[in-house]
Amino acid sequence: MISKSSLELFFKKILVIAEENYDEFNSIDGQLGDGDLGITISKGLKEINENLNKFEDDLSKIFLLCAQCFTKASSSSFGTLVAISFMTVAKQTKGKTNLDIDELPTIINSVIDAVCSRGKSNIGDKTFVDSLKEISDTLLNNDNINGQNIYQATENALNKFKGKECKIGRARMFAEKSKELNDPGMYAIHKLSSTFVD
Repeated sequence: MISKSSLELFFKKILVIAEENYDEFNSIDGQLGDGDLGITISKGLKEINENLNKFEDDLSKIFLLCAQCFTKASSSSFGTLVAISFMTVAKQTKGKTNLDIDELPTIINSVIDAVCSRGKSNIGDKTFVDSLKEISDTLLNNDNINGQNIYQATENALNKFKGKECKIGRARMFAEKSKELNDPGMYAIHKLSSTFVD
């Protein structure tokens, strides 16, 4: 069950993970992009954590606040897509005070559609939406869902795209090089999702 209290704990925990991986996120992003992924993620999550006292029982208002926090903290393309993701979830959770796990695939798929539309990308382009798709499919196809399933889904996504080139963003300019490298956004989601198995 996802609620105000579980989201407060979640954002506290992933900020710790983001800060522990700050340099690595920047380094991996620097191989294919601007090298600011760690900065973007940490700044956005810090802003959210500084506003936890504004969280309300209405999940929609929480996710809208998260979108505003990322928009304020970062003007990067990844930060913008994260903000759009939160805005999409806010629309999907209007008036809700809690969510069941079985509601997540529909919400995640809505996020995928919104991000692909804004980023002019598709499933299979080797971006973080491919990790989201793997999570969504895992949630749909397993009766016994737990945190390990979600974490494993993000690892599966990384493995599936080994040897494939990135087709979107700055990384596409390093197409051949990108085949043997993880997409930075996908890697970040994998690391951050370790919060579900701690």
